[in-house]
Amino acid sequence: MTPDKIKNKLESFIAEYQEKLGTFNGSLVIYEFVEFIKNDSTVKVIMKDQFAYFESQKDILLKITDEEFDARLDNKTPIDPENPDTWSDKDIFAKEHNIASAVIKDSQPFSPIELQMPVSLGYLAMIHEAVSKAKEELKNNPDKSKEIAQVIKEISTTSLPFKYKDKNEEKSLSLVLPAYGLNCLAVVSSYIFSELDTKEFLKGNKPISPISFDSENSLLYIRGQEIKIARQKRRPTDHYILECIFSKDDISEPADFSEISEDFLKEDYDNIKGWNKFRHACEDLNTKINDKTKINDFILNSTEQLGWCKINPKYL
Repeated sequence: MTPDKIKNKLESFIAEYQEKLGTFNGSLVIYEFVEFIKNDSTVKVIMKDQFAYFESQKDILLKITDEEFDARLDNKTPIDPENPDTWSDKDIFAKEHNIASAVIKDSQPFSPIELQMPVSLGYLAMIHEAVSKAKEELKNNPDKSKEIAQVIKEISTTSLPFKYKDKNEEKSLSLVLPAYGLNCLAVVSSYIFSELDTKEFLKGNKPISPISFDSENSLLYIRGQEIKIARQKRRPTDHYILECIFSKDDISEPADFSEISEDFLKEDYDNIKGWNKFRHACEDLNTKINDKTKINDFILNSTEQLGWCKINPKYL
């Protein structure tokens, strides 16, 4: 699989997880994500050392007795984010604890992605392992299906409360696991993207624009994924939306509906009929993209009659 197709695949996992955030199926998306990064030949090489490091940390965790583990979970001492000495579980991911401590105490430079990467991968890998065991259990003990489904549901929806200090004032906060899972998917994907780009650079290959539009053939490309916009010679409105956006020096800029209408469709813009026409065209465009990539929010549009549309910044 080419680097661009790998990137597109990972982004489609993130988009799908966002759709299922906080639901039972969210954990199943994480399972498929980890299956992909463990088995794709290119990504497997990139992630080999990262998975080995996670396994070493899991070995440390498994040596903790049930009584010790329960005591850690029941620890009522507030965590002070600015005082590493109050952080719990410093024996697990000790290297990352030490880096974070040096950053806070001595203002040491660091890479946020590399710092978060091992813990983020660890969280995703543990969900993958839980779902794997559940799938195997269902084969051997179908009578336990409801019990197993409940475990996966809890993983997908749970929030963990904890106490912390803010300027010596004790406060409480909940770690929302579904939202944390989304962050972990983004961190691991960003790490893989960076490694893929580095390998391409060292090969002497020029970076390929992650998003482009072939106006002549009405083809949109997202991370190497080809999406046909117009299937006939007559161009639909969504084709001209993209033509206007990609005609700009900066494709992150919004395209006014009136601008598309007057400059590309050669029509006068009507505030009411025109707005509805372009709103539906944006929906059609997102549907075409979603059918190929599972990305359903590529194009954003305003809800005002003097409207505009633009590429969702998270895909730029």
